[in-house]
Amino acid sequence: MSQKFENSLSLALETPEEQRAMTPDLNVGFDERNGTWEVIVKYSGSLERLRSLGMQVEELIAGYGIVTLPEQDFELLSSAPEIEYVEKPRSFTYSQISPVQEPCIATVLATPPFYTGKGVLMAILDSGVDVRRREFRNADGTSRVKGYLEFIGRERREYTKEQVNDALSGNGELPSVAGTSHGTAVAGVAAGFASANGNPGNRTYRGVARGCDLLVVNLGADTQEEAQTANIMRGVTYALTKARQWNQPLVINLSFGNAYGNHRGESLLERFLDNASEQGRTTICVGMGNKGEAYHHFASQSEGEYLAEVSVLPYLRSMTVQIWQEFKGSREITITSPEGQNVVLSQQTREESYRIQMGETLLLLYFGLPSPYSTSQEIYMEFLPRRDFVTEGTWRIQGTGACNMYLTGRENPESGFSFLSPDSQGTLTIPSTASRVISVGAYDSNTEVYSSFSGRGFPGTGKPDIVAPGENILAPWGESSYRGFTGTSFATPIVSGCAAIMMERGIVQGENPYLYGEKLKAYVRAGAGRLRGVQSEPNVRTGWGKICLSNSMDLW
Repeated sequence: MSQKFENSLSLALETPEEQRAMTPDLNVGFDERNGTWEVIVKYSGSLERLRSLGMQVEELIAGYGIVTLPEQDFELLSSAPEIEYVEKPRSFTYSQISPVQEPCIATVLATPPFYTGKGVLMAILDSGVDVRRREFRNADGTSRVKGYLEFIGRERREYTKEQVNDALSGNGELPSVAGTSHGTAVAGVAAGFASANGNPGNRTYRGVARGCDLLVVNLGADTQEEAQTANIMRGVTYALTKARQWNQPLVINLSFGNAYGNHRGESLLERFLDNASEQGRTTICVGMGNKGEAYHHFASQSEGEYLAEVSVLPYLRSMTVQIWQEFKGSREITITSPEGQNVVLSQQTREESYRIQMGETLLLLYFGLPSPYSTSQEIYMEFLPRRDFVTEGTWRIQGTGACNMYLTGRENPESGFSFLSPDSQGTLTIPSTASRVISVGAYDSNTEVYSSFSGRGFPGTGKPDIVAPGENILAPWGESSYRGFTGTSFATPIVSGCAAIMMERGIVQGENPYLYGEKLKAYVRAGAGRLRGVQSEPNVRTGWGKICLSNSMDLW
């Protein structure tokens, strides 16, 4: 164990590979084909010495990097003085009305001078985009995609605009189309445009910023269902590099999330995004996730005793419980299985790990310590079957002190387990928790009511920043059709498109040249409207209110 390593990495290195593979998180970052790990590092100075030791090193921005190494070299990594902290990657899941139906948006787009986001670079970091669709082409048939990066396993392929156009003409290879439906829909909402018979006045589909340039990052062409932290960070770095190369203001859209972490903006990914938002003229929009009604969060608000009961349904193959609390030295926790078996565990002021058999379930538990970036302590638990399934019934977790608990799982996560006394606050997903991103929740524009599935923030943290239409949003589907999509994944690109419109007028046209990052967020908040039934803003559900592009643009 090393205090340079975050908790789940330490536990993963202690756990046999066949057991890690049964969990939703512990094996993420490990390549079984060659026995190497890919980890995220925060460093100072140079990483050349690690290269000389045979490790693969990739520098990103602001002292962040990705290191690939065999398991036996972790001791060398831990002892390297230039390495400050190490985290393993996480898996992130990609979390329907016309996107421009809202009057606050439509009035800006449909009246002179007809803003389109021209001159702004829109980066869609998602499951890829089907570049064959006409929504992403110019009137002459050429592509609006200026760059395309896709990850296939640990390999990557980059396509220039010229290569995409050649491929569309039948003279080259197109980026992978398989599994791109989510990213194609997101890109359509943010920036798609298709006109009938080439006549712009006779449109068949319109996203928000139909004139912006597109940069696409397919975060995992081999999995399609999830993206890993390392590729997100690579994709952000790629977008920043291209925006600087092309001298364009940049909007980055991230329509996915993950429940692992203390949800306070302190992981390396969250801190990385905060640093990225300060590079160049950049605005980053992130969805709050769809966990508002998932019953996967439990909170204890007092320093007294707590009892968290977890209902496990039949045929569950794995379950993870994270407990996040302020560090106070010695702790004791009691776990009771559905059969009544009790285990009492205590931690002193050092890291501890346990492997415990409780009936037909194997419990892996890790008591962590605070990190250089957080005062919080984590207790990390993996519930694995000794044979086929985790023991069904009610599991009880007892302890003392204020804490937040989160559930995640590998299979059937929505219905396989739940807290019997959940707390809907704090259900936002990471990385919407990053301080300097615009965090986007969802509402139903037909009823003007908050969407109950939309992730919620913690009191006093300013999350979400804004809400946007997120139910039945019309977007491209299949080879040439459209359908309605629901979720914060589709509210987020509406805000990203609005950001591009604001940056076109402010930066490209010179009316407000510093309108990006926190300044743009302030204008978005200040222009927000109030939803039906909301008494005061900001709040943990709707933030400062619903997006209103016209109000925000009237502020300068």
